[in-house]
Amino acid sequence: HPKYKLGVSDYDISVIKTKRKFNLTKNVNTVKLSSQPWTHHSYLECKFTGFGKVQIGIKSKEDEMRKTHSLAVKNPCLCSFRMKAFFGPSAVSRYLCTKPEEDVGVCSGDSGGGLLCGGEVKAVAMQLVQLENIKTCDVGRIGKLQCGSPRSFSVFQDLCPFVRWVNSHVKLLNNSEISPNCVEPKGHCARIKYSLATIVGALIIQFIFLTIQNICIINTFPKV
Repeated sequence: HPKYKLGVSDYDISVIKTKRKFNLTKNVNTVKLSSQPWTHHSYLECKFTGFGKVQIGIKSKEDEMRKTHSLAVKNPCLCSFRMKAFFGPSAVSRYLCTKPEEDVGVCSGDSGGGLLCGGEVKAVAMQLVQLENIKTCDVGRIGKLQCGSPRSFSVFQDLCPFVRWVNSHVKLLNNSEISPNCVEPKGHCARIKYSLATIVGALIIQFIFLTIQNICIINTFPKV
């Protein structure tokens, strides 16, 4: 996306154009992009297919194999208030997240993969979030990032705000088919200022607290 900036989650989406057409078969085919906003407030069963790793830092024969998983996904995300401090409220409002205890593990190399719900691609894989305590949303001492951990969940970028941009490069839909509610984010400048101010404020508070308690806390939300 022309407005994408490294390290900013807004506009984190791209279109890849190939020189040759795909030879469509029963194993290689197309899938419809959703042109409607996400309206489900409870968990919805979806499917995700990817070629990512099974576990970070560990080689496996399954790393190069296509893997399809059933995932329970919803918006708003669990612990969304914690995520807003890092990514900004505008970006987090467009995130779709899995249910931690049922997340089999979107992992490194899965970014950009489509989340299939009701026969349509509703979102693309974006990153993995891991917390020390998933019930209280505490970041705490996270340690090594683990895909499929009971303390982690996968984050997907809702496709709806970007479907018009995708459609401008690859004509897949008539404009009349796209919901008027599928509108791109207004911009990332204000969100960057918000994130920086929030993170700096949070770090100051944590530093004071940690100095008193003499505890070391590591805050990190790694990207897939």
